[in-house]
Amino acid sequence: MATKISEKKASSNLWGTITIVSVVVFVVFAMIFPADAQLFVGSTIVLFTNYWWILLPLPLWYIYEMVWNEYTEHEFLTKIENVILELVPPKDIEKSPRIMEHVFAGLNDYSTPNSLEIHCGWRMLQPKLTFEIVGTEGEVYFYARCPKNMRNNIEAQIYAHYPDMKIFEVEDYVRKVPKNLPNDKWDVWGATLDLVKPDPVPIRTYKHFQEDVTGKMIDPLSNMVEVMSSLPKNQHIWFQIVFISEKPPNWHPASKAYVQGIIDEHLGAGDSKKRIPFFSNLWDELKVAPSNVLKGFAGNDLDAPIGAEVSESVEFNINKLPPGTQELILAIQENLSKPAFHTVIRFVYLGEKEGYNKALGVAGIMGSMKQIADINLNDLIPSPKTKTFANYYFDEERLLYRKRKIVADYRGQSVSGMDFIMNTEELATLYHFPDMAIRNPAVTRVESRKEDAPAELPIGVDFQESR
Repeated sequence: MATKISEKKASSNLWGTITIVSVVVFVVFAMIFPADAQLFVGSTIVLFTNYWWILLPLPLWYIYEMVWNEYTEHEFLTKIENVILELVPPKDIEKSPRIMEHVFAGLNDYSTPNSLEIHCGWRMLQPKLTFEIVGTEGEVYFYARCPKNMRNNIEAQIYAHYPDMKIFEVEDYVRKVPKNLPNDKWDVWGATLDLVKPDPVPIRTYKHFQEDVTGKMIDPLSNMVEVMSSLPKNQHIWFQIVFISEKPPNWHPASKAYVQGIIDEHLGAGDSKKRIPFFSNLWDELKVAPSNVLKGFAGNDLDAPIGAEVSESVEFNINKLPPGTQELILAIQENLSKPAFHTVIRFVYLGEKEGYNKALGVAGIMGSMKQIADINLNDLIPSPKTKTFANYYFDEERLLYRKRKIVADYRGQSVSGMDFIMNTEELATLYHFPDMAIRNPAVTRVESRKEDAPAELPIGVDFQESR
């Protein structure tokens, strides 16, 4: 699914750019040469009239393939039966987010369907998984949504690392609020989160959340849990992470190219690559031509063009870079070493207008997201394209549309919007089970702990009932 989404976005952007450029070029051409433009249009009409049977099949096939793909994707998704599982962590859990990283790694199962399966709609999309943290009237819950046939795998991965975890299939909590939101009594604020810097740059992960004096880890989710546990009655915060497995060949090249761009910029080769080769080389030659003519008559050595001053034999030494740039390159390289997913992150704050408090539900969650921000790395912010605000024109209509759309996207676990690559370490930072450091009674926990039976327990073979 993720690969198809990326391909569709790239194709749409390419064709959109080509169309805009073509229209602009033709308009300029028509303004300068109106007679030639009229002749061109007439010739095109004659060509299409006489040879439509050759020209028409290609765009018709493109339209057919687009419509067929939409239809088969819809049929494929409607046949998938999803379940929602509530994950109740044990009361005395003492495990860091690193354990949850292994859970995500166990769920990274990318399978490549063949062309026949894709075009026939048998197996065309990667499984879509969703992990959610929900604050409801001061109570905090952890959920996982998955296709029904993947339930056993998710339970096995979680039980393998959290043996005392309780997992229940529950009713979807989104059905407990009004379906038509917002309305006269309920208000909504939400957004899909986007990265500040390019996708290859990772966020600050749990490994950097450590107190310098005691060495004790600071839980990255502590702020979010506290905000959710402070919600009054009829107030809700929904935090959702939708992730789809991705294989390394589909995302590694972009990260490696980004690192290479930093290296080229350090070596001074970045500016020469951005220039148009023919014109830049010609201009470089012309600038040194007058002095070279005089030096040639005098028998002196000629000057080389400016663009040729960069030597390919220059070696890259990371230790000569600024500390921030070194940290960036090392973080990207480490990011490449772990399994990754196409990821969509969104959150919604909704509740009755009486008691609705954006300073708590919105600013509180975004403040907790600032913990993962790093000036040398990446950050998550609400995307302006999805954030529930509108200015300048048709304010009320556009605002109402955005509010309803963000709720619909959350309910449908939509992968449209701001998707990016995150590896298992980044996901574990954003979703894990709080340890004992967060002693918040609002987090639902298992009160008792499972233990094995004692080895010396009598079996009762010779048991005789006493009178």
